[in-house]
Amino acid sequence: MRGGRLGCQGGSGRDGDRRAQRRLGGTNASRDNFPRSILPRAFDYGFATGLIVNEVRLHLDEAKTPGVSTEVADAVARLWEVVIDELGPESDFTAAIKPIERAAGVVVGGKQQN
Repeated sequence: MRGGRLGCQGGSGRDGDRRAQRRLGGTNASRDNFPRSILPRAFDYGFATGLIVNEVRLHLDEAKTPGVSTEVADAVARLWEVVIDELGPESDFTAAIKPIERAAGVVVGGKQQN
């Protein structure tokens, strides 16, 4: 069952639960990406937007099985499609905040740079 596998990727049992808690408690984005690449407006974490968009698309293809809800993943995919359309596939994935900032009329962190 492909859909069931999506929910179990972190592993089962106590070790899987610990991995899931670590992921939920302090994510790489909040712990590393924001202070290093987003707040100082560097956008240089080193992972291309095109690669993350490909991963999201692959996930959605796998998740499109009967009984698997993809509402949140679909919303995430729409956001990443905006990012790739506006910034291009070679842009750093941490620059994904830029279209959100434009839409909200705010700047996260330092002064806005293009």
